[in-house]
Amino acid sequence: MSELIAKMTANVLLIEEGRCLVLEEGDEGDKKFNLPGGHMEFGETPIAAAIREVKEETGYDVEVGDLLVVQA
Repeated sequence: MSELIAKMTANVLLIEEGRCLVLEEGDEGDKKFNLPGGHMEFGETPIAAAIREVKEETGYDVEVGDLLVVQA
């Protein structure tokens, strides 16, 4: 029997001049669009994870504003 391991993620909604940044992922047959973000590292806060993930995925330095959603 496998163990269920919960992984927390942090995603960021980046809006500038009325436009929202999404990342295109996958190949020709299975394209998906996602917000920048990813799994939090052990001991990392959601805000720190959000800032790190945006930098890793886009190269942008961001400031985190309002928390929009927490979902279990």
